[in-house]
Amino acid sequence: MNLGKTDAPKTLESYIESIDALVMSVGVSGSLDFVNQRWLDTLGYDESEVSDLKVKTFVFPGFVKKLIDTISEVTRGRAVSHFEVDLVSKKGDTIRTSGSITPRFEKGKVVAGLCILRDTTEQKGEEGVLRRAKVHADFFVDIMIHDLTNINQEILSVLEILQMDSELPSHLAELVDPSIREIERASHLVTNVRILSLLESGKKHLESIDPAKALATAVASIDDFSEMTRLSVTASFKPGEYTVIADGFLVEVFKALLHNALKFDVTKRVQVEVSVKEVRHTPYLRISVADHGCGIPDDRKETIFDRLSSEDSIKGIGLGLALVRQIVESYGGFIRVEDRVPNSHSSGANIIILLRRET
Repeated sequence: MNLGKTDAPKTLESYIESIDALVMSVGVSGSLDFVNQRWLDTLGYDESEVSDLKVKTFVFPGFVKKLIDTISEVTRGRAVSHFEVDLVSKKGDTIRTSGSITPRFEKGKVVAGLCILRDTTEQKGEEGVLRRAKVHADFFVDIMIHDLTNINQEILSVLEILQMDSELPSHLAELVDPSIREIERASHLVTNVRILSLLESGKKHLESIDPAKALATAVASIDDFSEMTRLSVTASFKPGEYTVIADGFLVEVFKALLHNALKFDVTKRVQVEVSVKEVRHTPYLRISVADHGCGIPDDRKETIFDRLSSEDSIKGIGLGLALVRQIVESYGGFIRVEDRVPNSHSSGANIIILLRRET
């Protein structure tokens, strides 16, 4: 350790040399009292050069005044626990550091600021790469959502025109319906990607939502006529009766649960009962969505909301219950699955959602 003009106690010297950090003692004038070997190795200076170094020599220009002002504060007895400063090596390389600056005493008097800094160059570089990668990924997602939505709409319009053409040969007309369904599947997938993108970005504005109105919107939005005529939804609550803290995606939650009931119920009339109950002594509302389908076996109840275990993700049509869970949890809520009839999973599933009430 270079002591310069000042002698440091042996215990302090041993400590400074033992820690895995860059240590330097800086006076109010910006001169160096001493540095440790790690500092020398990192910045590439020799001990003989330390006494002639000034802050402006080895600190990146934009940080010189910040460091001097902080040292001035520290010499008045104030310690700084979180401090970032970019240093410059003898070769000109930028070294990013963060750490603390504490008063250094001699004979009971503060004479300098003791800087203990950790080299964060690699960490900051990785964070920068991740930030840039996220910006690029968000940009590509936005392009994909916008362009695919337009492409799907154009294709759907053409197919619907063909569907209304009475002169279309029957063998070609038979291909139109399944093509429309595939385009609708692709549209659902784009919608799910858009929702996931917003959830991951954290750009959500929660507000007061009427669950009865959200449910009614979900029922009305079922675009397949055959599914719409099969579905019978009964609700134990009415618009204006309750409000929860959520956003417009609550409609997507109900839509996903209704489509799930339609998909796994082979009967001609698909019944879904939606009920609401206030959870006593808590700020939560318990929403139950019960169907009469094939149900969910006990060994799958714990993984049914897992994206990797979702049958929907395997089939490529969306994220199903995995997306539902992610939306509900973004509201600060909770979701689980039970049997509609206790201990009889084959009698249908009962999806339980807990959402915060607005009181």
